[in-house]
Amino acid sequence: MFSCRGSTTVSAVIALVLLGAPLAEPYRDGKFGARVVGRIRERRLERIQQRQRALIASNEAYSDYSLDEVRAAFENGTDYEMNPDASAEEVRRPPVIPPALLEALKPSSRRTMFEGKIIFRFYHGGNLTKQTTLKDNDRLLNGTDCSPDEPFALIVHGWRENCYEVPWVLELRENLRHHRGGCVACMDYSSFSSGGYGGLVGVFRDIRDVLLHFLLQLRYEGVQYERTYLFGFSFGAQLSLDVGNWIGGQELEAIDTCDMAGPGFDTDRAFKQNDFRTAAKNVQCIHTSIDKGTKFPNKCHQNWRMGQCGLRQAAAGPPPLGSHGLCPVFYNLAFKYQFLAQPKPAECLSLSEMATYPRNYRMGYMETRKSEVRGELFAQTSDVYPYTVFTNPYNIFEWCVRLALPVAVVLLMLTGDPVSADRFQDNIFFNYYNSSGSLVHIYNLAENNTYEYDKECHPGAKFAVVVFGWKIDCEKYFVQDLIRNLTKYRGGCVMCMNYDRFAQLPTYTRLRRNFKDIYGVLRQKLEFLEKEGFDPNDGYLYGFSFGAQMVLAAAKEFGTRKLKDIDVCDIVGTGFDVSDVNAPNHRTAAKNVQCIHTSRNYGTRHRTSCHQDWIMGDCGINQLAAPLSPWGSHGVCTLLYNSAFEHDFLAGAKPSNCTGESEVKSWPEGFKMGYNEQRKATVRGQLFSPTFDTFPFNVNVTASANTTTTTATPPAGANDVEPFPGFEFRSAANELLLEDDDTVDADTDGQEFGAQTV
Repeated sequence: MFSCRGSTTVSAVIALVLLGAPLAEPYRDGKFGARVVGRIRERRLERIQQRQRALIASNEAYSDYSLDEVRAAFENGTDYEMNPDASAEEVRRPPVIPPALLEALKPSSRRTMFEGKIIFRFYHGGNLTKQTTLKDNDRLLNGTDCSPDEPFALIVHGWRENCYEVPWVLELRENLRHHRGGCVACMDYSSFSSGGYGGLVGVFRDIRDVLLHFLLQLRYEGVQYERTYLFGFSFGAQLSLDVGNWIGGQELEAIDTCDMAGPGFDTDRAFKQNDFRTAAKNVQCIHTSIDKGTKFPNKCHQNWRMGQCGLRQAAAGPPPLGSHGLCPVFYNLAFKYQFLAQPKPAECLSLSEMATYPRNYRMGYMETRKSEVRGELFAQTSDVYPYTVFTNPYNIFEWCVRLALPVAVVLLMLTGDPVSADRFQDNIFFNYYNSSGSLVHIYNLAENNTYEYDKECHPGAKFAVVVFGWKIDCEKYFVQDLIRNLTKYRGGCVMCMNYDRFAQLPTYTRLRRNFKDIYGVLRQKLEFLEKEGFDPNDGYLYGFSFGAQMVLAAAKEFGTRKLKDIDVCDIVGTGFDVSDVNAPNHRTAAKNVQCIHTSRNYGTRHRTSCHQDWIMGDCGINQLAAPLSPWGSHGVCTLLYNSAFEHDFLAGAKPSNCTGESEVKSWPEGFKMGYNEQRKATVRGQLFSPTFDTFPFNVNVTASANTTTTTATPPAGANDVEPFPGFEFRSAANELLLEDDDTVDADTDGQEFGAQTV
């Protein structure tokens, strides 16, 4: 019986051995283990991909920057790997490379492919002179009109942008041409930036290498790094800064960046360790968002945190002009407007050392004192163009808020007027132009940054100041035309009073309330010029609309007939005519005051206040050329005055349909309207001159033949509604209307008035 049980056990063992032999063979060969490990890896990758899809679906902050379905990320869904060689076992995986770039993985062809698809566009004098790639067998500067010894600027755009149709790129290119000069180039990598953001991050190093190669080639051709400036936005900011670090040694002149991208970089260990202060002699970084921008706004010489702590902007709208996209808009506006440094808001956390800055320190390219400032800076922004906030960082009342109420009241009583005056001095500037009409200096009374005079502009020379009206700045084409005409026909110092922070106020009412303070700054400027050695008898002022009222008021306070000449175009009546019931006497403002009248809906009703009162076109009421100006007959006045430098608007007999109050009965032959007439001292009263509807707008009339000349009356257009009787003013139907409920308070004599462009 024992033998039977033993034989049964042996039989079972033999059977198991025979059955296990086929299974043991693949195990001995290693196939079984490989199959198990492969299955484990497949399951692990499936779980990772499922987790990634869930994170992408819930990642609202980076929704615009999310990668493809198979992107890799840490469990928080915010990390973007930039290393295409990372292993599959790691949770961080590189983004999938687009099929078109798969061949670029081969070391032999990858760089060549990128160099062939990234285009560099060269601009000189505002014109596109060359577009090339690094694959082209030609020197980069050949055919560009750029010389190696002139300033060089390079613009690097962001994701889903290019160099030829993105508004901020076009505007920055023009700003750099105007304020920097030299050669301007733009790196167009839209062949890669137009796809998914994950793919773009994955080829960051390849694009950077092309940019680095480009700059090294420029140095080989003689371009000086100490005169080389880079600007980058978003992803382009990261490219610019990384290339600057690779060049190293603070060799580049400057790098300015706008809201450097955070997704794909913030959780990269190499980026966290980077410090961009070695990338150039000065590195200025502007931060406007937290969702698309970096979370490390502390890596540059000046770290500007705009708006609400650099996290978001009040003007943010839908893409592309969200908080992130507004950054290059702010940067471009900073060429003309001032985003001033302010004390750190209480609600903001300081992420690095706070900067100590001088008075009126501003964000942007135009600030010349960057070498003095290091650290974190704050600047407020608004939701209304031009997005600057009207504050004085040195205003004592901002500190008085922290004190007890009685102390604040006492300070208000003692220092209210000086602080108000500082507010206007701080924000009104005088632009100086050289003999070619180019801007060479910006003067501010508060800073007293005196111009280093040249052979044309110096104490003892002639000087001219031009002042324009509401919604108009010194960059308008007709203002620039006037500046060029004055530098050509007059010479000496030519200045434009830039009170843009007030002129761009949304309503005329608010501008009118500030009239006395604004013209007070102009009067102080005239006094300063006299102290410097300029003779008022060589002084000339020009004003249009609201600016005309300002130059007349400032000149009267400066001194009775101290200035030699004042020419004013269509003096605004709204806000002034009711207080001036009787015709004001502008003849005391200068030795000769010439007034040109072209409209009655915006222009003053007082036509007998000056030495020469020119009644243009249809009795100074309407102009045939009114459709050429967005301000109708009112705005045509500036066109007529500029044209008169080279074309004669001759005095003629009073048209039969016009009423004359102090008509000149006789005048010298060929007597004409404008700056170039030298016989003004012999003529006093109203003069009439017809106008045409096309340039040069003049009608040649034999002045000595006092025959009646009539002109066809143009139909009243949208910009020329005649609001009389009773000299009451009515709104003009154009895009610059005031709000219906805007009225002038006691400061403007209680007059209620409608909209107008003045």
